Amino acid sequence: MQKIAATIFLLLLLSSCIPENSSDYAEVKVGENYENFLRIGTADMQIPLPKGVWKLVGIHNYKNDVGTTFSVGLLADIQDGLLERSIVFEVPLGTTRTGYEKNERCERGTYQFTRNRFNVEGGIQDCWYVNHNLFRMNAQFEETDLKPDYMKQARRFFIANDVKTPTETVYVKYHKASSTKLMNVWYHFNPETKGFAGSSATSWGKSSWHRDQTKSDPTRSKYIQDLKNWGIRFEEFVTAGFAGKVGEKGQIPDMIELAKDLKGKKPSPEAKMELARLTEMHSEGHITSEEYGELVLYIIWKY
Repeated sequence: MQKIAATIFLLLLLSSCIPENSSDYAEVKVGENYENFLRIGTADMQIPLPKGVWKLVGIHNYKNDVGTTFSVGLLADIQDGLLERSIVFEVPLGTTRTGYEKNERCERGTYQFTRNRFNVEGGIQDCWYVNHNLFRMNAQFEETDLKPDYMKQARRFFIANDVKTPTETVYVKYHKASSTKLMNVWYHFNPETKGFAGSSATSWGKSSWHRDQTKSDPTRSKYIQDLKNWGIRFEEFVTAGFAGKVGEKGQIPDMIELAKDLKGKKPSPEAKMELARLTEMHSEGHITSEEYGELVLYIIWKY
């Protein structure tokens, strides 16, 4: 399953290159509801949304150290005045040809769970992990404690609409990048909806959701395992969303049948271009020989 997911990510990555400095951005509005996916940033990326209605309650843009403009925001799933789930997204408003720095969080060993497939400086990056977070967007914290504007906007919305928010969340975070684009998405879950008491922790390390604490707590360990299983299942949607193909999820053919169908078929000119790029990735050690063989079939099939 892990190899298949990695192969699909590379396939979609190869087939989703977009022009440099693209100006075709999707616009979203605070207060609007969204379902299925949120289209924002460079035109072909989609933030996949789990089943339900999601309200955008905060968003703002910022520039990183090299001048790339990013959009970061928060979507909320509110049920009967309670914040059950939230999604934080971060995407660039444009593309680059220089790629992105390695994500050191993908290589940390302090989270509940980490799966790091690729973390190439300026190239392919693909990881996800399960972690916990102090939720500061409520009346317990002063607005001055919040630096990003989207968090301030969300806090104001929750207070103005009497939305009960958790003291902590447990989240599944996905990080995907190529040499031209990047997508970060955090899927936050409220443990209080499952009967867990609110936390009084004042720091990440002292939380009852820290992995050193959950190891000896069977109930919390099961909650974490359930989120890990959810993350494994949902990753294919995130992978498809990174390529702007959420609607095409599940349409990739079976490898064995594909090999039979393509026997003797010559690659098209477009396929030859993609195969040349694939061969370069393989020679540089970014993909294994097994992944290379599968991707060759996919590219010939696609074109």
